[in-house]
Amino acid sequence: MQRLREIWEQDRRQLPLWTPVLLGLGVQIYFWMPLEPDYWMYTISLATPLLIFAALWRRMARYWLIGFLLMLVALGFSLAGLRAHIVAAPVVEASMDATVEGLIAALTGSQSGRPRLLLEDVVVFGLTDAQTPSRTQITLFGAR
Repeated sequence: MQRLREIWEQDRRQLPLWTPVLLGLGVQIYFWMPLEPDYWMYTISLATPLLIFAALWRRMARYWLIGFLLMLVALGFSLAGLRAHIVAAPVVEASMDATVEGLIAALTGSQSGRPRLLLEDVVVFGLTDAQTPSRTQITLFGAR
């Protein structure tokens, strides 16, 4: 225990340097998730370390640092999820038969040489406005 105190006294000024590492670990945990978590999951991830240490504060007062470190990891996880929800846009299936309307912004070729259109202000008949992206790329298939 004495050795841990010596290490703490020597390195406690460098503790703030671990903040981006722990936030990054939380972001990495977000990307390891197989599915997109629901909103309540972010609340639980932030509240759990707080509630545990609030309940056990008297017994664990010496270990406040562990709670703070867990909080930074949970904050990184929640910030990654928040950012994903802010920039989320509807995604159309990779292969879909549909009637599509939009303005042609660019005409390029795919790797296989097929024509590819970049459409803006897209309307896909059969999808609601919330399910329709504002821009999409369409590769044309058909007789050559």
